[in-house]
Amino acid sequence: MLAIWRPQFASYNNAWVKGISDWRHLSRKIELHESSQLHVGACVVYEQWKLLGTIDVQTERDVRNAALFWRKVLERIVNVTLTLATFNLAFRGHWDILGQQNCGNFLAIIELLASYDPVLQELLKRPEGSVKYLSSAIQNELIYILSQRVQWDITAEINQAPFFSVIMDTTQDLSKRDQLSQVYRYVTIVRDHMDIAKDIKVIKAFWGFEETADTSASELGKKNHWQHHEKWP
Repeated sequence: MLAIWRPQFASYNNAWVKGISDWRHLSRKIELHESSQLHVGACVVYEQWKLLGTIDVQTERDVRNAALFWRKVLERIVNVTLTLATFNLAFRGHWDILGQQNCGNFLAIIELLASYDPVLQELLKRPEGSVKYLSSAIQNELIYILSQRVQWDITAEINQAPFFSVIMDTTQDLSKRDQLSQVYRYVTIVRDHMDIAKDIKVIKAFWGFEETADTSASELGKKNHWQHHEKWP
């Protein structure tokens, strides 16, 4: 083990392999060696060997535990994001800082859940500047990813529907820019556990707003998202 690590440590002393002749300073040399990084590393390897383990096994276990922790964190953050988005509630307040008054619904709910949930407790106890996935940038990214998934599900249902219709209209926002809204109305077939058709269900799904400068019928027809995403996976 020492022969493998020796090139990485300039302060390594060959005396611990070839022998020592300066017995007068032996105690000092032992103290220096015991406090060296080389000796500490060798002790770690030895302890792992006694436990019938290896450094690689321990590292793999640490990586697996870290991945599990962050998976649990993201699961909770996504659920809070879905809850706020479902009820059309604002995410952020005047301050985007944990513990501050008017920090927004998102951070307030995270703090509330952390009072009962050990995973979020551990997350909030991390030092300032650590990764926590609670920033506004992460919130916006999660909202975008979730919206893409919702649109994909709507597209998949429309692809399987026997027929559908598109309702398109424009309205101006406060800046006098035309915003195009699209609503899809389609029919799905309700089946039982034997895959036998039992009923039909009419669904109306709002796709979203999109700014447009041309409100002609031909231009609006080009913005039919289902038409462009018909071959989505």
